[in-house]
Amino acid sequence: MSVYWQGLVEAIHLLMSGARDVLEVILRTLHVSGTATIIGTVIGVPLGTLNSPRFLSGITAQVIIAAPIITGFSGAAARKVYYS
Repeated sequence: MSVYWQGLVEAIHLLMSGARDVLEVILRTLHVSGTATIIGTVIGVPLGTLNSPRFLSGITAQVIIAAPIITGFSGAAARKVYYS
């Protein structure tokens, strides 16, 4: 367990030291994740709006709520079989 604490202490020391390499990695990570979030939002919000129940007149709210739950359960079952 002390290895984890040593790693944590070293990581905090690197962050607090202000080393140029660490700051470059942090800024690059924020740039990439921020760009991915913006792209995902620009694509996902309009698609989610088009896929809303208001536009799907023949589908009940039960199906819209149940579909992700069923998909999640089947995905969990598949992972359990795969990793067993």
